[in-house]
Amino acid sequence: MLRRQVLAAGLVIVALAAGALAAPLASGFGPREVLRQGVDPLLVLARQPSPLAAYRGWFAGDAYGAELFRVSGAGELDRLRIATLDDYDGETFRVSTGQEGTDAARFTRVPRTAGEEASATITIGAGYSGVWVPLAEAGDVAPVFTGPNAEALADGYYADAALDAAVVVTDAVGGGLQEGDSYRIPATRSNSTSGFAATVGGDPKLDEDAHPALAAWVEQQDVGRSGADLIELVERLRARGYLSHALRAGDAASDWIAALQARADYEFTASRAGHSTSRIEELFTSLVEQQRRAGDDAPEPLLIAGIGDDEQFATAAALLARSLGFESRVVVGVRLGDTGSDTGVEPCAEVCTGANVTAWAEARAASGGWVVLDATPQFAEAPSTVSPSEEPPQNPTVPREPAAGVLDPPAAASDDRSSSETAETAEANWLDAVLPIVVTVAVSVLALALLALPLLVFPIAKAARRRWRRSASSEVAVVGAWHELLDHYIDYRQPVPRGLTRTETADAVRHPSALALAELVDRAVFGEHAPAASDGDASWRLVDEERRRLAREGGFWVRLRAVLTPASVLGRMPAARSTAGAPGRRPPLTRQRPLIRQQQKDHR
Repeated sequence: MLRRQVLAAGLVIVALAAGALAAPLASGFGPREVLRQGVDPLLVLARQPSPLAAYRGWFAGDAYGAELFRVSGAGELDRLRIATLDDYDGETFRVSTGQEGTDAARFTRVPRTAGEEASATITIGAGYSGVWVPLAEAGDVAPVFTGPNAEALADGYYADAALDAAVVVTDAVGGGLQEGDSYRIPATRSNSTSGFAATVGGDPKLDEDAHPALAAWVEQQDVGRSGADLIELVERLRARGYLSHALRAGDAASDWIAALQARADYEFTASRAGHSTSRIEELFTSLVEQQRRAGDDAPEPLLIAGIGDDEQFATAAALLARSLGFESRVVVGVRLGDTGSDTGVEPCAEVCTGANVTAWAEARAASGGWVVLDATPQFAEAPSTVSPSEEPPQNPTVPREPAAGVLDPPAAASDDRSSSETAETAEANWLDAVLPIVVTVAVSVLALALLALPLLVFPIAKAARRRWRRSASSEVAVVGAWHELLDHYIDYRQPVPRGLTRTETADAVRHPSALALAELVDRAVFGEHAPAASDGDASWRLVDEERRRLAREGGFWVRLRAVLTPASVLGRMPAARSTAGAPGRRPPLTRQRPLIRQQQKDHR
């Protein structure tokens, strides 16, 4: 006994020593991973609508004046980026996921800062929530989160320095920033974009066959392919556009219309939402046709024809950059201080609301930095109408179109997913909530159907067998009725002996219907004349009566078991065979010998 105890203690000591020695070595095999690291920000972003597609929601109803966040100590910051979108699929700009040959964004965890250089404080308001983190830039260090959720926000922070975007994913379903969350970021800018004007674009990064109107407008401008030419194209695009955030001038659009009318003689003009290829082509088509009618040398006011907002014009600027061979992307964010104070979307000083949300394009400079291409269209000069046969006046005036003459196009004319981005977002949220339930129910029903399929085989086989027996010729139908009766006894687990005549079997089961049917079948089989059709009907009536009696005496579960059991299809149950000869049972021949002798005399 003592030897065993000493041996066990020695084994424990050796195991502890080996573990202590192997732990440092094992830790060097790879980075430690925890379950939270399995959350993929790209999957979370893929389930959400593109921030650019939801852009018009900021200008609809109460969202226009709702507080998104407060910025204090902005310092040198001129804008905050909410989301950066670099992949365009012809329908919407979103974060690249690596499909169709594109490089996927790489959101990774970022180490926390000590907070010495973080001087700008951002506090989330009631009008903002989501995974996107408003930042000046996504650097090598994470923001300093404060408040009751600081630990969870810091643990869920991911950033992509190349994309200049960051997200907070606090759980697997995509929880992010909420009202009251606060964090500090550096208040300095570090990107260098010097030399962009002299940079020459490379090969076009845009399929001109899919964007013929854009290519035609660029050709009309007669410019080169340098960075300076791109900036000139974007300025012309802004000057020849006209700001409109809505399709209809209803209550939902009253706030931003009133704000623009307070700054200029603004007249509402309808514009459709969305930034699909067809929508952007519609924008450039109107510019091309207007320039053709007015002439290449016409003054700028006569060339105003493109109607839309930052959603369309930022997309158009990004596609212009790609047509000249520059890498480009679209950013949704806000301007700070006096940056862009003359544009239709004003900057915010301290409190940023939905009225301050804008979008701009960025093109990559030769230095590797990104140059901002503000594309917010002007709002002071309304679009002009030039007839093809009309020559522009020497001193041009811009005729105003009365607001009452603007007809809202039917909703069916829109090629976008929705005429209102707020409705689109609500529909997407509804689908996200309902679709998993529908899929789960459908899969469950299919699984239950597959499980129930084997159970349905035997009831169908029995029904087909019964139909064939009943519809056969008279003699076959009579004999089939006898076999059908025996099958019912087997399915109801009634003892049915083997190796006896029909009359002996009927005597063994001790049911009058069975004895009557046995006598009827014997007359049909051994009689001088073939059985009549009435004999077949009579035999099947006896079968139906006996089947009803069995069902009535057995109850629901016995009936269900009799329907589903394969006993009569695969063969009679062994228990039924053994029951016939069970001890204590009267031999069946005792009762049936007089009947057999009488039957033999009748046959003679």
